Order: sequence, then C-alpha cells, then structure tokens
Amino acid sequence: MVHQLDERSAALAAQGVEIVVGDLSDFNSVSAALKGISSAYFVYPIQVPGLIEATAYFIQAAREQNVGHIVNMSQRTARRESPSHGAQNHWLADGC
Repeated sequence: MVHQLDERSAALAAQGVEIVVGDLSDFNSVSAALKGISSAYFVYPIQVPGLIEATAYFIQAAREQNVGHIVNMSQRTARRESPSHGAQNHWLADGC
C-alpha cells in the first residue's frame, strides 16, 4: 500500500510487488486495500505519529479480510522498559 503512485511504487511494481493506493490512518482504506490479498508486508515510518493506530487498523482489517500471512517490519528496538516512547510504541505495535 502506498499513498500515491510515483517512482518508488513503480520500482516496487517492477520487482513484482502488487501496489495498492491507500492510507494506513483510515480503517476503511486499509480494509479495501487488503480485500482479496493472501499475504501482506507491514512497515510504518519511524518518525511519523500513528504507529499504534495504523498497526491496529492493519491487523483488524487483515483479520476481517482473511489475510493468511503478514510480515511486520519493526524498525526500532521494541521494548516495554525503554525510556523511549517510540520504542514502547513499537513494542505495543509488535504485540498486535
């Protein structure tokens, strides 16, 4: 899922990745994008707020759309005890 079609999405498509335009902060958009998908790769930008919500939307939509396999790429140390809110958020999101 990408926000827009551009050279980055074209490069992914050239490698055989199925591209869908959508918005991870909008549950209905995520659900529509996952319709008919058997597997998905989830990655969320480190510096963009909304990780927990986007992860929850993605997981719930994937359940409802019967997505069989999900790969979640966590980009930080994911620890409950971390003093970093970002690391705590990744720990929470990884638990979804």
